[in-house]
Amino acid sequence: MVEYEETADHHCKGRANQLIGAAMIIGKDTQAVDIEACLTACTNDDTCNGVSVAGVMGGKCFLRTGLVSKKSSAKRTCYEKKIAGNNSSFFGTLISIKF
Repeated sequence: MVEYEETADHHCKGRANQLIGAAMIIGKDTQAVDIEACLTACTNDDTCNGVSVAGVMGGKCFLRTGLVSKKSSAKRTCYEKKIAGNNSSFFGTLISIKF
């Protein structure tokens, strides 16, 4: 099982060359099922360490590799991939994806 730390009003930042492919279009009215599709894509990619969801940009998510850092940004949410069972402390909310 893979878990994600959700940090609202932040985006997962990093270098442009650390994006995995193109943005996934998820629609302006971002729905939980759309975000789950992005998280599933990240879960299925061993190089993916986080997902940045941008509702303000027409509803897109971006998969990130490398070190994931967070920057304050309204109308965005950062989901950082976590290893299940890791007891490190954080301030976000965990989202679990089961396969």
